[in-house]
Amino acid sequence: LGDPLTGEGICNAMQSAEAAARALVESLRDGHPNSVLQNYQRDYNEVTKTLKYARVLCWLIYPRKIRRYLASFYTGSGRLQRGYLDILSGELEYSALFALFAGQALRALKSLPLRLVGIRRG
Repeated sequence: LGDPLTGEGICNAMQSAEAAARALVESLRDGHPNSVLQNYQRDYNEVTKTLKYARVLCWLIYPRKIRRYLASFYTGSGRLQRGYLDILSGELEYSALFALFAGQALRALKSLPLRLVGIRRG
């Protein structure tokens, strides 16, 4: 349950344990002990929803083949950097970072011809 971007996983593990306990209690209370896994899966999907966003962002932020180029346009984006810090502090969910990333990617693509000219000259 570790986050691929931040490495944090204790919070997700605790939420998963809470979901497992809740599923067990609910299943026993309702007299359906065989429904524990089904009840747990419902809550587990909610716990791991943000990790799905993180996996996609990880691919966008850390792709090996274009890492050098992407690093150059991340450094110019205070909004993207602030968004990442807001995720680390728990103020934003990963889904909000997609919009910031898309905006920065568009700005970088617009500047790509200028960067390529600079690379050829330099």
